[in-house]
Amino acid sequence: MKKKLLLLVALLSLSFSATRADQFVNLTPQPKPLTVGAGSLTLPAQFTIGHPDLPDSLVVEAERLAERLTATTGLAVSVSDATPGALIRMALPAAADFPTEGYRLTVTADGVSVEARTSAGFFYAFQTLKKLLPAHVSAGVADPAVESYALPVVTIEDEPRFGYRGFMLDV
Repeated sequence: MKKKLLLLVALLSLSFSATRADQFVNLTPQPKPLTVGAGSLTLPAQFTIGHPDLPDSLVVEAERLAERLTATTGLAVSVSDATPGALIRMALPAAADFPTEGYRLTVTADGVSVEARTSAGFFYAFQTLKKLLPAHVSAGVADPAVESYALPVVTIEDEPRFGYRGFMLDV
């Protein structure tokens, strides 16, 4: 009887951990709200980052992302002010009380939507986007062994926890 009970508990824990592993997205630091959906978005060999009606100060972050992705993945990534057909769409948030350095990143099976008010917000959103890809992309190093790139379906709303950044060391 004890053996059957132990076997049942072991099987339940294995099935539970397998279910949780499918939904795990490893991001450090952990975003405030993170919702993981089912499926993924496989990046095509060529795609566009669209930024309609955004000032040049915000578009700079899109150009940096396009350069990094092209260099590290071999994908042909371009930046355009046209949204139709863009895989990654940048926009200003509708809410007036949106955090200054905050962002909303939504990945669906059809594309990616990034909302932020400032260039810092877009910077943080794109850092998170790179972290969702294999580690060599964030490191800025090409890896010819990786042939395809997929993003998990997620919705992330985040902002820096503190208004300052620094390192304190008590000597």
